[in-house]
Amino acid sequence: MQLAKMAAFLPLFLLLFANGGRAQTASGEVNGAVTDKSGGFVAGAAVRLSNLATKIDDRAATNSDGYFVFINVKPGTYILGVEAKGFKTTQVSTFDVGVNQTVTQAVRLEVGAVNERVVVNAEAAMLEASTSELGTVIPDRAVNDLPLQLVTTPRFPVILPRMRTSTT
Repeated sequence: MQLAKMAAFLPLFLLLFANGGRAQTASGEVNGAVTDKSGGFVAGAAVRLSNLATKIDDRAATNSDGYFVFINVKPGTYILGVEAKGFKTTQVSTFDVGVNQTVTQAVRLEVGAVNERVVVNAEAAMLEASTSELGTVIPDRAVNDLPLQLVTTPRFPVILPRMRTSTT
Protein backbone atom coordinates (compact mmCIF):
# COMPACT_ATOMS: atom_id res chain seq x y z
CA MET A 1 0.00 0.00 0.00
CA GLN A 2 2.79 2.40 0.91
CA LEU A 3 4.60 1.58 -2.29
CA ALA A 4 1.49 2.44 -4.30
CA LYS A 5 1.20 5.84 -2.56
CA MET A 6 4.84 6.55 -3.21
CA ALA A 7 4.47 5.57 -6.85
CA ALA A 8 1.50 7.94 -7.16
CA PHE A 9 3.20 10.94 -5.54
CA LEU A 10 6.66 10.58 -7.03
CA PRO A 11 5.73 11.73 -10.58
CA LEU A 12 3.80 14.68 -9.12
CA PHE A 13 6.76 15.62 -6.92
CA LEU A 14 9.17 15.45 -9.83
CA LEU A 15 6.84 17.46 -12.06
CA LEU A 16 6.44 20.24 -9.50
CA PHE A 17 10.11 20.64 -8.67
CA ALA A 18 11.77 19.80 -11.99
CA ASN A 19 10.97 23.21 -13.50
CA GLY A 20 12.48 25.21 -10.61
CA GLY A 21 15.99 25.31 -12.06
CA ARG A 22 15.12 26.41 -15.57
CA ALA A 23 15.04 30.13 -14.79
CA GLN A 24 18.43 30.06 -13.11
CA THR A 25 21.54 30.74 -15.12
CA ALA A 26 25.21 30.56 -14.27
CA SER A 27 26.19 33.61 -16.29
CA GLY A 28 25.83 37.36 -16.24
CA GLU A 29 25.62 40.27 -18.64
CA VAL A 30 27.71 43.36 -19.36
CA ASN A 31 26.12 46.29 -21.17
CA GLY A 32 26.52 50.02 -21.47
CA ALA A 33 26.81 53.04 -23.68
CA VAL A 34 29.76 54.76 -25.34
CA THR A 35 29.64 58.54 -25.52
CA ASP A 36 31.97 61.33 -26.53
CA LYS A 37 33.05 64.25 -24.34
CA SER A 38 29.89 66.23 -25.16
CA GLY A 39 27.61 63.28 -24.25
CA GLY A 40 26.79 62.28 -27.83
CA PHE A 41 26.59 58.56 -28.55
CA VAL A 42 29.43 56.96 -30.52
CA ALA A 43 28.15 54.46 -33.10
CA GLY A 44 30.36 51.67 -34.43
CA ALA A 45 32.91 51.73 -31.62
CA ALA A 46 34.79 48.45 -31.12
CA VAL A 47 34.22 47.11 -27.59
CA ARG A 48 36.39 44.33 -26.14
CA LEU A 49 35.53 42.41 -22.95
CA SER A 50 38.53 40.49 -21.56
CA ASN A 51 38.37 37.82 -18.85
CA LEU A 52 41.51 38.30 -16.75
CA ALA A 53 41.63 34.68 -15.52
CA THR A 54 41.20 32.92 -18.87
CA LYS A 55 42.62 35.66 -21.14
CA ILE A 56 39.63 35.15 -23.46
CA ASP A 57 38.33 38.23 -25.29
CA ASP A 58 34.80 38.82 -26.50
CA ARG A 59 34.18 41.59 -29.02
CA ALA A 60 31.15 43.66 -29.95
CA ALA A 61 30.38 46.95 -31.68
CA THR A 62 28.13 49.71 -30.48
CA ASN A 63 24.85 50.13 -32.34
CA SER A 64 23.60 53.41 -33.85
CA ASP A 65 22.64 54.63 -30.36
CA GLY A 66 26.07 53.87 -28.89
CA TYR A 67 24.90 50.85 -26.88
CA PHE A 68 26.67 47.51 -26.53
CA VAL A 69 25.78 44.24 -24.78
CA PHE A 70 27.61 41.03 -23.90
CA ILE A 71 25.35 38.16 -22.85
CA ASN A 72 26.18 34.80 -21.26
CA VAL A 73 29.26 36.25 -19.55
CA LYS A 74 30.87 33.69 -17.23
CA PRO A 75 31.41 34.89 -13.63
CA GLY A 76 34.86 36.38 -13.12
CA THR A 77 36.96 39.52 -13.25
CA TYR A 78 36.91 41.49 -16.50
CA ILE A 79 38.35 44.57 -18.15
CA LEU A 80 36.53 46.54 -20.85
CA GLY A 81 38.32 48.32 -23.70
CA VAL A 82 36.78 50.66 -26.30
CA GLU A 83 38.25 51.98 -29.57
CA ALA A 84 36.74 54.29 -32.18
CA LYS A 85 38.11 56.33 -35.08
CA GLY A 86 39.17 59.80 -34.00
CA PHE A 87 39.12 58.90 -30.28
CA LYS A 88 41.70 57.73 -27.78
CA THR A 89 41.55 54.08 -26.79
CA THR A 90 39.82 53.82 -23.41
CA GLN A 91 39.99 51.05 -20.82
CA VAL A 92 37.62 50.71 -17.86
CA SER A 93 39.25 49.44 -14.67
CA THR A 94 38.66 45.83 -13.65
CA PHE A 95 35.21 44.80 -12.45
CA ASP A 96 33.57 41.56 -11.38
CA VAL A 97 30.63 39.81 -13.02
CA GLY A 98 28.65 37.43 -10.83
CA VAL A 99 25.92 34.88 -11.39
CA ASN A 100 22.71 36.48 -12.75
CA GLN A 101 24.35 39.90 -12.48
CA THR A 102 24.01 42.67 -15.03
CA VAL A 103 26.94 45.10 -15.00
CA THR A 104 26.38 48.43 -16.75
CA GLN A 105 29.42 50.44 -17.83
CA ALA A 106 29.20 53.96 -19.21
CA VAL A 107 32.30 54.76 -21.27
CA ARG A 108 33.24 58.31 -22.29
CA LEU A 109 35.75 58.65 -25.12
CA GLU A 110 38.12 61.57 -25.52
CA VAL A 111 39.07 63.04 -28.88
CA GLY A 112 42.59 62.08 -29.94
CA ALA A 113 44.68 59.62 -31.87
CA VAL A 114 43.93 55.89 -31.59
CA ASN A 115 47.44 55.20 -30.27
CA GLU A 116 46.74 57.34 -27.18
CA ARG A 117 45.30 55.43 -24.24
CA VAL A 118 42.97 56.55 -21.45
CA VAL A 119 42.40 54.38 -18.34
CA VAL A 120 39.15 54.97 -16.44
CA ASN A 121 38.97 53.90 -12.80
CA ALA A 122 35.38 53.12 -11.88
CA GLU A 123 33.84 51.73 -8.72
CA ALA A 124 31.21 49.01 -8.91
CA ALA A 125 27.71 50.18 -8.04
CA MET A 126 26.35 48.85 -4.76
CA LEU A 127 22.80 48.75 -6.11
CA GLU A 128 22.00 46.97 -9.35
CA ALA A 129 19.17 48.97 -10.91
CA SER A 130 18.72 46.87 -14.05
CA THR A 131 17.33 43.74 -12.33
CA SER A 132 15.85 42.49 -9.08
CA GLU A 133 17.39 39.02 -9.34
CA LEU A 134 19.70 37.65 -6.69
CA GLY A 135 22.69 35.45 -7.39
CA THR A 136 26.03 34.57 -5.93
CA VAL A 137 29.15 32.65 -6.80
CA ILE A 138 29.93 29.74 -4.49
CA PRO A 139 33.61 28.77 -4.46
CA ASP A 140 34.50 25.18 -5.41
CA ARG A 141 35.99 24.52 -1.99
CA ALA A 142 32.75 25.46 -0.22
CA VAL A 143 30.78 23.04 -2.40
CA ASN A 144 33.31 20.24 -1.92
CA ASP A 145 33.28 20.73 1.87
CA LEU A 146 29.49 20.33 2.15
CA PRO A 147 28.51 17.36 4.29
CA LEU A 148 26.71 14.80 2.17
CA GLN A 149 24.40 12.13 3.44
CA LEU A 150 23.73 9.07 1.34
CA VAL A 151 20.08 8.83 0.40
CA THR A 152 19.05 5.32 -0.45
CA THR A 153 15.85 4.32 -2.23
CA PRO A 154 14.11 2.98 0.92
CA ARG A 155 14.78 6.29 2.73
CA PHE A 156 13.67 8.47 -0.21
CA PRO A 157 9.98 8.69 0.83
CA VAL A 158 11.01 10.15 4.18
CA ILE A 159 12.33 13.20 2.34
CA LEU A 160 9.04 13.78 0.53
CA PRO A 161 6.50 15.96 2.38
CA ARG A 162 3.58 14.13 4.05
CA MET A 163 4.97 10.73 3.19
CA ARG A 164 5.41 8.10 5.86
CA THR A 165 7.03 4.73 5.62
CA SER A 166 5.94 1.71 7.51
CA THR A 167 8.32 -0.51 9.42
CA THR A 168 6.64 -3.76 8.32
